[in-house]
Amino acid sequence: MENKFLNRVKQGTNKWWQYIVTLIAILISFVIANKGISLIQPHYKILFPDNDFGKNLGLSILITVIFGVGLITFIIASKKLHKRPFLSYINLNTKFNWTSYFFGFLIWGVLLFASGLIIDYDQFQNFLNQFDLSHFIILFLVGFISIGIQSFFEEVIFRGYFLQGMSLRLKNITILIIVNSLLFALLHFGYGISSFISSFTFAVAFALITIKQQRIEFVSGAHNANNLILSLFFIDLNEALNEEFSWSLDWVDLGTHFIIIAIFIAIAFKLFKK
Repeated sequence: MENKFLNRVKQGTNKWWQYIVTLIAILISFVIANKGISLIQPHYKILFPDNDFGKNLGLSILITVIFGVGLITFIIASKKLHKRPFLSYINLNTKFNWTSYFFGFLIWGVLLFASGLIIDYDQFQNFLNQFDLSHFIILFLVGFISIGIQSFFEEVIFRGYFLQGMSLRLKNITILIIVNSLLFALLHFGYGISSFISSFTFAVAFALITIKQQRIEFVSGAHNANNLILSLFFIDLNEALNEEFSWSLDWVDLGTHFIIIAIFIAIAFKLFKK
């Protein structure tokens, strides 16, 4: 039985060079955005307090600019080249399903936060020791938007654009999901082998759910929750971006990750069972 979401790709034109040009356009937009930011950064920094709160707030706004430019570039390039409505990469309908988005955000957020308390309680204790309610509210709201744009961009590209486009060549769903997930995981390989493995399983789960639900809103919300909760409670974004590659594996971390991934898939399939 054909999947209607994957078949949305047939609405447009799908020559190989159109994918190449679209990706090149996105990369160029990232380069231009980063170059522009580097030029104004000395003046930009003075707008924020010289502390962790100021650094994280500034970084959130930079993420908004960079991925916002990338998302706009993709929308324009895809529409002009592939001749498709943007929502065809998102669902089968004519509007964005915010209910599905917030369900994904809430469910994955609860699972991730609970697992974080188990394996990274020391980091959470550091968060409590430095807790400031006003700073937290600001970072949560700004982060929800900035990381929401970043995570939505990745979902549209990988679970929408790539997954649909690759289905034209890869007819076996299992192979399609594995190849698509490997591409996603390779982007996170620079952070270490553990990050590669967890990103791969993360991508496999999200591809499965996307194909089952025939929409990306649910996994987009979950992706936002993943990055937002980690950055707020368990990691320092500025340090994480400069983290060196590591071949070491944290089996407790990975094992917990596999468990909550399995639970998340089961809940997603149960909630949205036709």
